Amino acid sequence: MGREPTRLYKGTYEDAGRLLISEAERSLGDSPQTQEALAHTREVFRDLTATTVLIVGKNTGRVYSLVYASNGPKMTRKDEIVVDQFDQPVDIQPPPDVAAPTGDQNASRCPEPAGDFPWIPAAIAAVLGPLLFLGASAFLWPRHL
Repeated sequence: MGREPTRLYKGTYEDAGRLLISEAERSLGDSPQTQEALAHTREVFRDLTATTVLIVGKNTGRVYSLVYASNGPKMTRKDEIVVDQFDQPVDIQPPPDVAAPTGDQNASRCPEPAGDFPWIPAAIAAVLGPLLFLGASAFLWPRHL
């Protein structure tokens, strides 16, 4: 990908729905409606296995592909992000009402990470957390028409 060698990182979480189930058990009340929602949450998210696959360039550290898949008896989902045009120019302009930066341009930059591995769990967590929340919200808060 991108004409450079790549590394594949893969993480599998055997009980990916457990955190969501335990949070629902802790936060939901004892009313019949919430017990019904809790039972539905347990049914959908029990035995849920999540897998994250990340393809990273060895030379540049660019993320070329991120795939998140979750599989269980009542839910299957796959999200894939692929970046394949790193060589295309991008012209990003600030909005016209933003003042020009002052002072040292390098003072506000974030430091570069020491290696290519420490940011990978953060990237996986950044994708996994919102996806689990969105998947759970569809079942915990049913829509009434």
